[in-house]
Amino acid sequence: MTRPGLDNDYSGENLCFIVGAPRSGTTWAQRLVAYHPKVHTGQESYLFYWFVGPQLRKWKDELNVVDDIRGGVGLKCYLTEEEFKIALKGYAMALMEPMIGGLKQGEYFLEKTPLHAFNIMEILELFPKSKFIHIVRDSRGSVASMLQASKSWANVRLGDLNTGKAARLWLSHERQIKRAKSKIPPDQYMQLTFEEMAVSTKATLSKAWSFMGLDFNETLLDESVSRNTARQIGKTGTKIPVGGEVGKGGAEFVKEPPGFAKDPTKDSWRHDLSYPQKVQVWLVTRKMMRELGYSMRFPIPWS
Repeated sequence: MTRPGLDNDYSGENLCFIVGAPRSGTTWAQRLVAYHPKVHTGQESYLFYWFVGPQLRKWKDELNVVDDIRGGVGLKCYLTEEEFKIALKGYAMALMEPMIGGLKQGEYFLEKTPLHAFNIMEILELFPKSKFIHIVRDSRGSVASMLQASKSWANVRLGDLNTGKAARLWLSHERQIKRAKSKIPPDQYMQLTFEEMAVSTKATLSKAWSFMGLDFNETLLDESVSRNTARQIGKTGTKIPVGGEVGKGGAEFVKEPPGFAKDPTKDSWRHDLSYPQKVQVWLVTRKMMRELGYSMRFPIPWS
């Protein structure tokens, strides 16, 4: 079998992307799913958000530019669209070699970068058989978790968030996924909720593995669930490998910081968010929350 990372006809049939808003349970889902022996994973790559997606969007923008009488400038004067996409796909596959290059028949690479919610269409354009697992969480839970994380270990990535910014960040991710969802073949997309994972972890994991077409038994399900709890995550659970320049520093696996994971069965946002914060989140996210199937009434002071 030709290694997928070196096959120009590779279409992403063994790629699965976990997407969702920050602090929605995407890492928990990643660890649960990647416990399967045929699923490989790694640290967030930002591959399409930082490197591939911007180049594809820039190409499309340039094609839409009305140029002067000289006939235009840029790569479109040298390459056809087909030629550009072939070159870009080759570039993407070269960067993906450490992810997909060693996969055997029936194995997957599970990529988890929440911001890839903004790149679903670009991923499908280059790798049309890719699968997507969309993790949704109650906006109030995500916002409360983002605010706490931004004050400690996630300050570099999230910055100094306030409630409004965090709520809009949640909303922007969900809007992007909604826009792309209609373009994803039904058998390549599934939605799971954080709340569903918290209440019925085993059943939810079973759905995810079935969606990916993986064989499993009750023992494997029980092991993944028991070893990837909030208390065990990063200790006895699925290891997320680290390589490249970061790996040169001695790190072999991702080590989650203190406070990264909390008990998912508790709606801690009820006491973590003040009443004005709950109102602000309601104002920003209520419509999308209802579209996603959540009941979100105007908050009352004692709720």
